[in-house]
Amino acid sequence: MIIVGKENSGEERFRMKTKEQMTVIQTEDGIKISRDWDESISQNELPKFHSE
Repeated sequence: MIIVGKENSGEERFRMKTKEQMTVIQTEDGIKISRDWDESISQNELPKFHSE
């Protein structure tokens, strides 16, 4: 899987390739991720975004 982080403006901030498993489900509010697993990155390795 390739994870792409974007700003609200659509500007791409980072792109990283991972070994990942993800389960996506349909809810009445739309499509949601119900399970996400990744063996190759930790939360500390993800780029930091600044909220404005």
